[in-house]
Amino acid sequence: MDDDIARPVAMVQAEDADSGLNGQLQFIVTARNDSGRFDVDANSGEVFITRALGSGDINTYRLQVLVQDSGSPPLPAVRPLTIWVHAGNGTGGQSGAQVGDHYLLITLAIVCITIILSAVIVLIIVVMRRMDRRHKGRVAPMHIHNTRVLGSYADTVKADNMHNECVDGIHEKEWGGGGFETFRERP
Repeated sequence: MDDDIARPVAMVQAEDADSGLNGQLQFIVTARNDSGRFDVDANSGEVFITRALGSGDINTYRLQVLVQDSGSPPLPAVRPLTIWVHAGNGTGGQSGAQVGDHYLLITLAIVCITIILSAVIVLIIVVMRRMDRRHKGRVAPMHIHNTRVLGSYADTVKADNMHNECVDGIHEKEWGGGGFETFRERP
């Protein structure tokens, strides 16, 4: 905002038909309700900000500007000047549109981050489930010493029990229905 100080924000225009020194105009603020926030260049009539404005300065200000020539006697004219200060002209921070755009960008960033994190979490869950299924679904063949292959079991406890049931070359295998199959080793 300090860049706005002394930068013209308006201009009071006046003309004098005289030429030479008599035609030179002088601008003077004679009445104001702006507490010195604005001033007028005495030679050019440019209105400028005298100090940084903030959101507390948003208001309507009225100045009375006297314009007179350099003749003898000087010919004066008084004109009112109204200045409106609002947030959209860079005085109260960002304008409403800029603030809205800022919040929109923040919202979009949060939504994108949430979507990416959700996708990563879902991907991790899918990979872990597949690894778990592969681990549980492994089928290890079971061999009994000096006998034929009895079958493949995924459960090592059942395979160990099957191996321990071999007595004197006679093997019994329990089936799901509760029955047993008996067979002898081949010589």
